[in-house]
Amino acid sequence: MIDCYADIFDVRGHAYHLAMTRYPRARDQEFAHLMRHVDFRGCEVLVDAPSGGGYLRRHLPTEVPLVVALEASYQFCHCGQHDGEGALVSDLSSFALSDHAADALVSLAGLHHLPDRTPFYREAKRVLRPGGRIVVADVLKGSAADSFLNGFVNESNSMGHRGIFLDDGDIRAMEDSGLRVLRAEHETYHWCFDTRYEMADFCKLRFGIDRADHAAIASAIDDHVGIVDAEDGVLMNWSLQFITADR
Repeated sequence: MIDCYADIFDVRGHAYHLAMTRYPRARDQEFAHLMRHVDFRGCEVLVDAPSGGGYLRRHLPTEVPLVVALEASYQFCHCGQHDGEGALVSDLSSFALSDHAADALVSLAGLHHLPDRTPFYREAKRVLRPGGRIVVADVLKGSAADSFLNGFVNESNSMGHRGIFLDDGDIRAMEDSGLRVLRAEHETYHWCFDTRYEMADFCKLRFGIDRADHAAIASAIDDHVGIVDAEDGVLMNWSLQFITADR
């Protein structure tokens, strides 16, 4: 099993990016939930870490002038489109940024690949200006999403998937790093598709599932997290823990 973030996405980054470009609206609700936790007042520099292929930018208000896309995987960073903005390949435990360089930092669904997140939180505190905000959104330990990823996906991905998901230890690690935790909330929403096949295809690509076909993937999604058949498409249940803190 490969368990280093950079190594994982040097291999899987292209397929992940294909999922995001083939189904660009699938995670709109997820990004909308994330945006509600960010305070954009006076925000001139926002850091997205890890940034993957740079999917956050189109969901941000136009008044945010600079987004620094910080990504540990060279392959993942360079398969995306960052519209000429600051894309940095950088270790997630030692950011290639100066002190107080950012007004806000967001981290969406990537930190579960870090066995120890304390260095990440320390770096976040270092690069945020006084009063700056960090929002971390990732799978909650013990949730249905945990069961799907560390159960079905782990068994159906030849690289394995053993995410180290968010729990109360992250709140303690943030506070020990000098951040002030404002709230922690578990939020549910949907990933949206036209058909069940598209839903399964998105998950196959995004999670590197190479040991199960589309029908088996759709069945596992229904078993673990649930599917809603709506009039205008197929809704896949999903949830993340959102932790908001400031410096």
